[in-house]
Amino acid sequence: GGGANRSDARDEHSPDKRALTLLQAFASGEASLSSVFEHQAQDMPKWGGGRFTSFYLSGLNLQLENIALANVAWCATSDNSYPSAMLKRCFDRHTGSLIRALAPSIVLLSGSGTHRFARHVADLVPAAKIICMFHYAHRESIESEEAELGRVRQLVSDAREVVTQQQVAADG
Repeated sequence: GGGANRSDARDEHSPDKRALTLLQAFASGEASLSSVFEHQAQDMPKWGGGRFTSFYLSGLNLQLENIALANVAWCATSDNSYPSAMLKRCFDRHTGSLIRALAPSIVLLSGSGTHRFARHVADLVPAAKIICMFHYAHRESIESEEAELGRVRQLVSDAREVVTQQQVAADG
């Protein structure tokens, strides 16, 4: 997103402006990718008022070092709107290539806007377990969120077990 809803969005030293500066420096060869990731890890607890990390990391028992995060749309719009054609174009141009390169064993499609990409992801990484789930900023009840997180934790656990069994069989 564009970060316009952040309380520090107008600050000239805002985390989003720092991220942009780091990305531009990385693109020009003046900064390392690790500096971009370090900044993200420091800022991430503030994303969505803290809901991002409590939902994905704490809620799903995920470790940041073991996951990759990507938006379907890699660009922000001034009003955080993402028309279908734009999302499809971004996926085709950028997100799909990243998924193919990473070849994940599990893909979480978070939020209804991402669920329609399940078939595309399956075509890119046929062996991956694809899980459609709530977005961290959903508007469901706390009880619904707890049930959803429990459902996804179980699916992730089951998928990890399958991957482990496949690795043991391959090493066999």
